[in-house]
Amino acid sequence: MRSILSSAVLLPIGLAIFFILYIVLARILSPSEYGKLNFIVSVSSFLSILLGAGLPVATTKFIPKYLVNKNYKLAGGYLAWGLTWTICISFLVSIFFYSLSFIGWNESFREYSLYISITIIPIMLWQWQRYSCLGFDFVASAIVPRDIIYPLLALLGLFFFNITTVHDALFLMNGVYLLSVFFGLVLLFRKKPKTISLFKSDISENKDWHKTSFPMVFSIIVQLGLNNWDLILLGILSSMENAGVYAVATRVAMLISLVIRVFDTAISQKIGKQFAAKNFDAMRSTFNFARKTSSIIGVLGFSIVFIFNKDILLLFGERYQNIIWLLMILASGHLVLSLTGPVISTLNMIGEQNFVAKSLLRWSLISLVMNTITIPYFDIYGAAFSFLFCTAGLRAEQYIKLMHTFTKYAKGRE
Repeated sequence: MRSILSSAVLLPIGLAIFFILYIVLARILSPSEYGKLNFIVSVSSFLSILLGAGLPVATTKFIPKYLVNKNYKLAGGYLAWGLTWTICISFLVSIFFYSLSFIGWNESFREYSLYISITIIPIMLWQWQRYSCLGFDFVASAIVPRDIIYPLLALLGLFFFNITTVHDALFLMNGVYLLSVFFGLVLLFRKKPKTISLFKSDISENKDWHKTSFPMVFSIIVQLGLNNWDLILLGILSSMENAGVYAVATRVAMLISLVIRVFDTAISQKIGKQFAAKNFDAMRSTFNFARKTSSIIGVLGFSIVFIFNKDILLLFGERYQNIIWLLMILASGHLVLSLTGPVISTLNMIGEQNFVAKSLLRWSLISLVMNTITIPYFDIYGAAFSFLFCTAGLRAEQYIKLMHTFTKYAKGRE
């Protein structure tokens, strides 16, 4: 309960600061530059999750398991291997993209390569730090560095340095991002149990961890694809200006499903422990509480966006006043996320990561095809309807699977 309360307090504070940050960015940058910024972050997030090999998110499965079984050596070995992998891969890939910024075949490619090279390191380090803290149930340490300190410092930097271009904004934001992540890593190592030290793990153990983590990274990368094909393909098939307009509507619509982030952050470690202890009744109760609460808050959030959409969009500037229908379509998709609760994180924690990966892949491919077909004809509205359709189909399939799995465990216990 303490984890849920911490998330319920800290995440909304962080989201509010992030929301203000993106309002400021939308007002000081043109729609095309704002679209470019969101495009770079989306592509870098894809690469970061893929290159992380699932080790960060698998931390929320392995660490609770090792803590329950008191296998502290394996816990320390997993932490050491995950951190080593993250640091080495992130720096190698950053160097690779930085070199492309000199030898790329056109100016835009060289520019994007440079931006990706400075964005990928802080994102990869943050993913490992965040999930490691969640594995130990250090919820505040998982949230505060990136969700509160980072956007707050970025906001102060925008005003102090009078940033007006996407180039300067990305360099500033990634600089403070890196500082915030280092602070988070210090918190992690200061708070971790003294019984856990960073051991060098065996190659066989590393292979076993990757065998489990790979379906998780696969599910996360296609989940991100399901939610970001629209923005990325708008930038490629339409224009960066349309991508910027779409990013504003998405930013507002995401407010509705904030509660899912709260529960994903708060209950993953708890459900992982309950599953390891075979406490299936408590596990189902934890999920039901999260789903009912997220449904109530989601409906309330959708109502607020529906009533005050003009006023909310006005915060981003006059040029975004004509996207109310786009906002409501995207808001409907995020309402579906709230109504079904933290399905994906729960399925991952109870050993159904392969099903999650397959369902996400299926719907991500459908999303990719739909966006590719609809964007050339309907621009931002084609992307929005594709998001709504695929989100509803995916969540329905996963929710049915989770209910079936809960029933299976209940019958098995009997």
